[in-house]
Amino acid sequence: MFSHETNTFSKAPADLDAFRARRFFEGGDIFPNFAGTNSEMAAFMEAADRHGWELVPAIATQAMPSGPVTAAAFNYVRDRILSTLTEGPYDAILLALHGAMVSEAGEDGEGTLLQSIRDIAGPAIPIAVTLDLHANVTIDMARLADIMVSYRTYPHVDQFETGKVAADLLARTLAGEIRPMVLLGKREMLDGADHGRTPGGPMRDLLPMARRFEADEPGILAISINGGFPWADTLETGPSVIAVVDGETSRHHDIVEEMTKVIWDRRNELSIRLIGTDEAVKIAREPNRDGKPVVLAEFSDNPGGGGYGDATRLLEALIRGNVGNAAFSLIVDPEAAERLYAAGSGASLEVTLGGRQDTAFGAPLKLAGRVISVSDGDMVHDGPMNRGVAINLGKSALFRSGGIDIVVTSRKAQVYDLQHFRFLGAEPTSYDVLAVKSAHHFRAAYEPIARAVELVDAGGLTSRNYRELPYRRVRRPVFPLDLD
Repeated sequence: MFSHETNTFSKAPADLDAFRARRFFEGGDIFPNFAGTNSEMAAFMEAADRHGWELVPAIATQAMPSGPVTAAAFNYVRDRILSTLTEGPYDAILLALHGAMVSEAGEDGEGTLLQSIRDIAGPAIPIAVTLDLHANVTIDMARLADIMVSYRTYPHVDQFETGKVAADLLARTLAGEIRPMVLLGKREMLDGADHGRTPGGPMRDLLPMARRFEADEPGILAISINGGFPWADTLETGPSVIAVVDGETSRHHDIVEEMTKVIWDRRNELSIRLIGTDEAVKIAREPNRDGKPVVLAEFSDNPGGGGYGDATRLLEALIRGNVGNAAFSLIVDPEAAERLYAAGSGASLEVTLGGRQDTAFGAPLKLAGRVISVSDGDMVHDGPMNRGVAINLGKSALFRSGGIDIVVTSRKAQVYDLQHFRFLGAEPTSYDVLAVKSAHHFRAAYEPIARAVELVDAGGLTSRNYRELPYRRVRRPVFPLDLD
């Protein structure tokens, strides 16, 4: 596994330490750390048991979305994979990738990696790849892989299922039943299919359409719809349809074109409503008659899209608006987290919080308050997404200021699990207001406990105001930067 979603407008590169901070296992350490989890790697392991394969593990690593992967980090992971390849011969290769990686070594991270693998493995050995639903699939990626399957859910709760589909198609390939290849369809778009949101919007129709083609059309093995990742300034950024086919036919191309046209024709269709901070405060101050929290998701500073996780505009607005019985997760600030951790539970102090990466998204806040709890940052997801997968957020603290319990961490994470509060002893269901830094993944765990959900665009690195970003590499004209 080599996974990174790259926001090319971020000033924070993904170096080797960034991968080690999130998820980094080599060789035999991979197996115990992924066994029993909702992940592609666990699915590969389960498939190996069923099909009688011997898995030879190379590396499994993932960094939080950020700026481009440094050349040193890319080369290290690539070389670890290639060195394992030289120990062959092997029958096949399984890769869990993201599909929107940009590195200093090249803007098509996955295409560059696959070409390096092909240079050693040769053209005959089958390569099966899993992708995130927000992949920016390139021509080289489709050309170099035999099997390519993306998540079908957003929030992504089908990682294991996706890995199983890819592995089982690989088993059929090794048995000589099929000779798969990948077809790719794209249009001149940065973003599409309602950014891949399921089950609403265009995906409500596209996914059943894909399943019908898989069931009814000879030679169609798997179809994936990718919403794309628009915060990447690369030539091939944008949504796509990928079809794994057994034997290339004109009918297969027509199917890909038909589905790609649906994405284009419904390009203006959105299922979300974005509000500003003033409206967010107004909603937060409404009486809680249901006994459930309202969830305010800070869409514009989503760490899962490369946001820094330290923008302060929404937090400042909630404090200024005297919103009580609220909790906010999270503000990434290693310096403040270290100070709060050292002070310990019960300490009262003043701390400067957030706004360190780019003050354009909110200046640092000077806040007086009390430390409620501290943690070393160990957390295990127990919600629908990444269930069983452990992460570490570094030294962390729950800091109460102005009636708001603020989760302060040393490392960033997108908030999509209730454990992003509970690891510090804060119970999400006990608050009237929950603010989370996330765009959509939070819905799987938070919608069931919420009385209402609102998306807040407070201005940030993952805002939908694409025209304000300095695109230079993306092909032009392209929607929505240019007129139709």
